[in-house]
Amino acid sequence: EQCFKPIEMSPEDFIPGSPTGYKIIGVKYGCKLFVEYGMRLGILPEQSTPESLENFCYQFAHALSKQQHYVGDQTKFDWFIGVIYLLYSGHIERATDFLVGFSATLTSGYIWKQRL
Repeated sequence: EQCFKPIEMSPEDFIPGSPTGYKIIGVKYGCKLFVEYGMRLGILPEQSTPESLENFCYQFAHALSKQQHYVGDQTKFDWFIGVIYLLYSGHIERATDFLVGFSATLTSGYIWKQRL
């Protein structure tokens, strides 16, 4: 059941690199930790890089900022996106499909803090 408007991903959300004005130190560190952890557990393929997770986080931060009245602190790593990235073994397309669908549910407001 949809309670929120789903995240709308546009082509500009998929441009690699951080959007202008985003502070990236916390995000870079979180991405590095998640990718190293995923590779150590054998969840992620060897070609996985922290940059792929960074781009994934920036895509959703940009898409979420278009829906939010208050855009939170972008220097923090979004742990929920990191966990979904690991659960889907670094498959960006499958993780994106899940997050876009999940973003419309009431549960997302409780579990995914950056969603609100």
